[in-house]
Amino acid sequence: MDYALKAGHLYLVPPGLSFETYSAPGVEHFYAHFDVIGLPDAVLRRFFRKPMHLPASTALRTITGDLSQRLRDQEASVALQWRVKAIAFEALALCLQSLSSEEVQG
Repeated sequence: MDYALKAGHLYLVPPGLSFETYSAPGVEHFYAHFDVIGLPDAVLRRFFRKPMHLPASTALRTITGDLSQRLRDQEASVALQWRVKAIAFEALALCLQSLSSEEVQG
């Protein structure tokens, strides 16, 4: 299945979701693979079956843009890796907050 992702928006792609990506010439994208420790795979598959469009978050967008630039400019230190994880968990929390009560009840 194809999912059109909008330029300039942030998405969370769930672990275990098979996907391919491409972009138009001149369009940059930033992504990171991460594990969700303590959350069973069954729960992840239940709530996250497709890429999740993140709610608008100026703070998350600013942090992501800054981190993306820093990763282009320098090698990924342990501190930068932890910042990526922090962003991933903030994105996951935003996705969970955006679910309706019907989606949570499942």
